[in-house]
Order: sequence, then C-alpha cells, then structure tokens
Amino acid sequence: MRKVPVISFVAPRSGSGKTTLISQVVGRLSALNVKVAVLKHSHACDVDDSKDTWRFREAGASGSAVLTDSNLLAVYLPDSTLDDAIRLLEGTGCEIILCEGFRRSPIPKIILAGTQYDYDALSSLENVVAVVSGEEIRAGAGAETGAGARVPLLRD
Repeated sequence: MRKVPVISFVAPRSGSGKTTLISQVVGRLSALNVKVAVLKHSHACDVDDSKDTWRFREAGASGSAVLTDSNLLAVYLPDSTLDDAIRLLEGTGCEIILCEGFRRSPIPKIILAGTQYDYDALSSLENVVAVVSGEEIRAGAGAETGAGARVPLLRD
C-alpha cells in the first residue's frame, strides 16, 4: 500500500505539454505548502563509465550515489522498478508524487490530449482518472475509457 497518493500524467508523444502541466501543478500545490515529489520516466540515462560511481558499481556495489556541493543527489540502483522509485520518493516526506509517463503502469493516470487523435491513441489505457484537453474530445465528460471507468474531461 502506498504511503502517499501517486498520479501519472501521460500523453501520446513528446512535446505535448506534460512537463509544463506538471510544473504548474507542482507550483500550485507548493504554494499551498503541499510537499510534492516528481518522478519522470526516461527511456535511457547516460552513465559515464569513467567516473568513480561507475567503478564502484563495477566492483560490486549494490547501488551508488553522488551528492554534489550544491546538494544534488543522484542515485544509481540497478534493476529498479517503478515501485522502488516511488518508495524512495515516499521516504523524502512528500505528500504526493506526480509522475511523467509510465503509461503502462497500474497507477492512476491523467491523459493530456491536445486533439481527438491524441485521445484515441491513449483511450485504452487502464486506470485513467481524467482527460485534459484544449479542445472538445468526442468521448466527452464522464466518458468510458480504458477498463470502463468513467472519467471527467477537463478543458482549459
């Protein structure tokens, strides 16, 4: 069971506004003194094989981390899952975790659909709780999506 609510923002392609919307949600929640953590899905992450942390991993360390002078913490934990990442962020004292991506995961999702085509590309996803669009989407407010759940259509 999760310690804090987790919700993911998904869209059919890059450049659709996920980061912009999440940043706005983070700003509004933070202004209300809500502690927010964000987890972004990435298809790849470059790891420099000439650095000490790589050498530690090669030597057999089960994980490694770097803490910079500016207090940035980068953690490498091989074979990590979405649940592992969520548990790690839950330990930061956050009150909610917003995710970008993870469309195939079981966590609740908000679809960003700029067009009907965008919506149709993602309408079969499971656990959709809302659709955000700047235009009318044929499914309409309270439409059935994915596993048959009824979800609101939020328009700007």
